[in-house]
Amino acid sequence: MAERYKRYESKGLALKMPTVDFTFEKNRSNNLSNLSSNLDRMAQTFYSNAVQTAKIEGAEYGALNAPTEQQLLDASEDNTELDFVGNKDTVFGRYARTATLEATSDRLTVLAKQAMSKITLEGRTNATDPSEIAKELDSVTSGLSDVLDNESPVTSKKFKATLGLYANAEYKTYASKYITDQQLHNKTIWTLEFDNIVNIALPKLIEAGLVANIPTDTTKDGKTVYKSEKVAITPNVINSVKSNHLRKMPPSTTPAEILARSVQFDKAVLQSAKDIVHEAVFKGENPYITLSRIQNGKLDKLPLAVQSAFSVVAGEDKMLLKKVARDAYDEVEAREMTKISNANTKRDEFTRIVEINASSALLINDRPEALKRYQAQMLLMKNLDPKKHKEMVEVLKENPDLKYQTYSDGGTFDKITLKFSALNVDLSQHELNTYLQTGKLNKNDFEDFTKKLSARSDKEFTRALGFARSQLQIPTSFIQMGDKTNANVKVLKTIEEGMFRARRDDKDFKASVWMDNNFEAYRTKGKETEFKAIKELAKNYLSKQNLNNLINRAENGSTYKQMLVDVNTKIETYNNNPINIDKVTF
Repeated sequence: MAERYKRYESKGLALKMPTVDFTFEKNRSNNLSNLSSNLDRMAQTFYSNAVQTAKIEGAEYGALNAPTEQQLLDASEDNTELDFVGNKDTVFGRYARTATLEATSDRLTVLAKQAMSKITLEGRTNATDPSEIAKELDSVTSGLSDVLDNESPVTSKKFKATLGLYANAEYKTYASKYITDQQLHNKTIWTLEFDNIVNIALPKLIEAGLVANIPTDTTKDGKTVYKSEKVAITPNVINSVKSNHLRKMPPSTTPAEILARSVQFDKAVLQSAKDIVHEAVFKGENPYITLSRIQNGKLDKLPLAVQSAFSVVAGEDKMLLKKVARDAYDEVEAREMTKISNANTKRDEFTRIVEINASSALLINDRPEALKRYQAQMLLMKNLDPKKHKEMVEVLKENPDLKYQTYSDGGTFDKITLKFSALNVDLSQHELNTYLQTGKLNKNDFEDFTKKLSARSDKEFTRALGFARSQLQIPTSFIQMGDKTNANVKVLKTIEEGMFRARRDDKDFKASVWMDNNFEAYRTKGKETEFKAIKELAKNYLSKQNLNNLINRAENGSTYKQMLVDVNTKIETYNNNPINIDKVTF
């Protein structure tokens, strides 16, 4: 087959072709390509910036123009649609719409939480049932989410889910608190009911007994006739009351609480029985007969309340009730003894007052008046102490004119002085009155001893003197004591004399205050202290004769004259005391 195209063979000749340089065109092409790329990038950048700006401005616009809380509430209540800004066509519109929806959702969430908090708060206040709270919480969720349904079902669904979780948490918290509160309330009611039973109902029930219908031998219209009468409470009745109460226990009650309540009930029954028995004996008309019948088991002869008291207890508790009866009877006896003791105390006090009034009568200078007043006290003594009255009558027979001796009997004076040396003076005003009337004491010594006895009858005075005695280490009786103690006895006598004078001269005298202010001075200086005080007092009147002249010239009954007389008495009392060796002369 012939070749289609003739082949040419090379002759080895080289052809020289001219060369063309395209560098410029390449560079130009590259430059144009770069320019295009740069323009594309610039356009993309401008577009991106524009989109970002649109996003920001759209979001800001949407957030600022989202429905207000009030608008949302109005829409929820009226079930109306809201106008949301934005659209789906532009970047600005899309982001404005998204921001509006988010802002609306956030505001709806705030509103919902506020509404739910209000619901639970009011529920706790009103103790609303949790089921009602659940309905109200669901209503809030449904009502507010409807605002978003038409505009954005997705947002609405998300809102419902989020709010549902919150509502569920609120409900659980409320329900748990509600159950706890109800349990506490029920237990409180149960406890109050128990307190009412054991403190009020139970004692009344045991005391009053029960009305029982007892059959008789009589029939009417073929039926037995019953009579109604009170009978004692039986243990079965008490156990029934107890069981009925325990059956009402709240579900949360523990076995330990039930046991404690049961034990408390039994104790209340026993206590009620004890109170009934005690009152029957202590307040009964004849405590001895009541006690005797209880001890001998003759309960049928006792009041119905006592019969019930013994019927509702068993075993050792019955013995305990008998002991309560005995103790009540002992209280009755103690009460009567107290009455007698109080009566004796009052009688002793009245007797002491009569004795004091009799002594005051004996000191009156007008003898007819003195005799009249003394005889009046004798009549009073007749009913208080017949023995002392008889002695007063006999003594008055010996000295009917009430004439007194000039000097005291030395033995009697020393005897009385020794009695005042003891902590408790074994001496009565009646004895002193008798010594005066029988001539064993003169009037001045009688008056002095009477005032001292009155001071010793003052409990505060005696306590203060007892303090001084203890500080000086002087026993109740100081017979056969050493020299040191005898020296302290002299100090004690000085203290008593000083305190006695202060009590007589100072209407506001307080024994304890005086002792606090003067004890140390008397203890350290002893007689020197008293002697110095009396000496200074006497020096004010220069001489005894001058003092007597002042007394004689002073108006009778005046305060000034009484003061002068008291000063003279104070000085004479000190000088006449045999204990005081140093005498005051002026």
